[in-house]
Amino acid sequence: MDSWIEPNSGFTEIESEIGRIISAADEKGIPVRTFGGAAIRLRCPLHEYLYSQLGRPSNHDIDLVTYDEFGSQTRKLFTALGSEQQVSMATSMTTGTGRRRLTFYEKFGEKVVDVCLGTVFLKVVNNL
Repeated sequence: MDSWIEPNSGFTEIESEIGRIISAADEKGIPVRTFGGAAIRLRCPLHEYLYSQLGRPSNHDIDLVTYDEFGSQTRKLFTALGSEQQVSMATSMTTGTGRRRLTFYEKFGEKVVDVCLGTVFLKVVNNL
């Protein structure tokens, strides 16, 4: 099975990808923060063993957040990084236009990055 990361291979590749995305965003002046499972793994590496104990795969998606006004710049950034935006009912439920959540897929793989847009949400993530 072709996949971005083989199950139980560890978190190293996801961590590298997060670093690549955040570095590229910083270069473009786009404020981006990580949240969700990947953020927990980055902030609490001593508890990595819990993923194995819970039977959670290490190849989960990457969750990011930025401000609303950076939505179009974020789309351009991910296109430049080799990803395609996925537009579906799930990504457009909040406003009908997909303005609150952007989902990107690697063009020839299974990597998924969800980007939430919103001032309130970003303030909450910054305070964690």
